[in-house]
Amino acid sequence: MQVRETGIIKMYSNYRGFGFIAREGCADVFFHCRECEMESGLIQEGMYVEFEVGLDVRSGRPKAVGVRLCEGGN
Repeated sequence: MQVRETGIIKMYSNYRGFGFIAREGCADVFFHCRECEMESGLIQEGMYVEFEVGLDVRSGRPKAVGVRLCEGGN
């Protein structure tokens, strides 16, 4: 099992269905609404979320998976 990280949704495009999560001390990480455990219409910038970092098979870059709202988050 991977370690879950936390961050804040820095940018999200509801139209495109993807965005970026800002992490403390690390580069921002890409996420797609398919990887969220909440409805895409409820995702907003500034939300405090937790996630695991996986590898995007197509691009070979890191991506957030299992994204969910933190307890007590926005």
